[in-house]
Order: sequence, then structure tokens, then C-alpha cells
Amino acid sequence: MSYDGRAMPCCVVSTLDRINFGWVADRPLGEVWRSPDYEAFRQQPGLDDPPGLCRSYAVCHGIF
Repeated sequence: MSYDGRAMPCCVVSTLDRINFGWVADRPLGEVWRSPDYEAFRQQPGLDDPPGLCRSYAVCHGIF
């Protein structure tokens, strides 16, 4: 969650221009969490084959 209530997949992807799944000021957190876009993101492969957005982060490569 960003400082202003926008749902983002993790703290590493911390800029709204990269990805966000909704704003809790517009609708309840549960609706944002269950949105089709957020559901699709969570269905992508895990750390063995991370989503494209996540591939450049060290944690996805076991560095941290």
C-alpha cells in the first residue's frame, strides 16, 4: 500500500507510475484486493519465474 492508499504488489515497486491496482479512497480494500487485475497479478508464477515487472529486483534472484 502506498502512503496515500493505492494498492501496489510490494514495497519494491514503490512508485505509482509502475503499477497500482486501485485506490482505497475510491473503493473498499477488499474490492481492490479482489479486482481482476490484482487477481491476475497474484496468479503469475512465483520467485522461480517472477512477473516481468519483478524480474529486475534482487530479491527475486535470492540476493537478499
